[in-house]
Amino acid sequence: MENNQQVFSSKEAVQRYAADTYLQKGERAILDAFVKKIAGGKVLDVGIGAGRTIPYISALAGDYTGVDYSEEFVEHCRAAHAHDPKVKVQWADARDLSAFDEHSFDFILFSFNGLDCVGYDDRKKILKQFDRILKQDGLLVYSFHNKGNLDLLYSFQFPRNPFKYPGEWRRMNQIREINGDKENYKSKDWFIIRDGGENFTLNNFYADPLHEKRLLEELGFTQFSFYESLTGKKLSADDVQSSDTPWIYITAMKG
Repeated sequence: MENNQQVFSSKEAVQRYAADTYLQKGERAILDAFVKKIAGGKVLDVGIGAGRTIPYISALAGDYTGVDYSEEFVEHCRAAHAHDPKVKVQWADARDLSAFDEHSFDFILFSFNGLDCVGYDDRKKILKQFDRILKQDGLLVYSFHNKGNLDLLYSFQFPRNPFKYPGEWRRMNQIREINGDKENYKSKDWFIIRDGGENFTLNNFYADPLHEKRLLEELGFTQFSFYESLTGKKLSADDVQSSDTPWIYITAMKG
């Protein structure tokens, strides 16, 4: 999974991601639902990339810090927000957040499936770090690739533009050639595949939503909710298990 960091450590990556300036519908729904919890609080925005979330989250926060493990992204965000004294940007690897004190943040966000760029053991390390630096009753929010999307990922998606059919055939065939039969993954709570991200150079972690809930429960988190990233729909316990949406956001309170 270390190759993933290299993918994001280039000026070309900064240019690509700098074009994204919007919040996803799931993110908007979560901010609306928890605005009273976030407003005026101390916030850590993890995996900021080229700064997509900075204007929205920093506007709510009383104290905002954004971090990323790509030096290129950090430099870009520092330059872009040099005029705003409220925005602090620094380099950090989420697996080691020892630069931050225990129980110091009211809200931690790890958006855009950033947590999925590491393997299982490192995923647990990061969640433990979040648990350490969150205040009691603090809010944790992050997104992940949904295991329930596996069938669609392996299927032909019929683009509206028929001229895009050849590209879709290539994508589908590459998924199968690189990762093997999808049946190899269906019985697993989590797995790592190359799903086409960054032209099949990224390895991405996919998880069953209840697997993520169990990981957080082991750390003492409570009051869970799930949201579809693309639609903003809040998912019930039954809905989240049957959902085939590509990305899901989970929210949890530190107990």
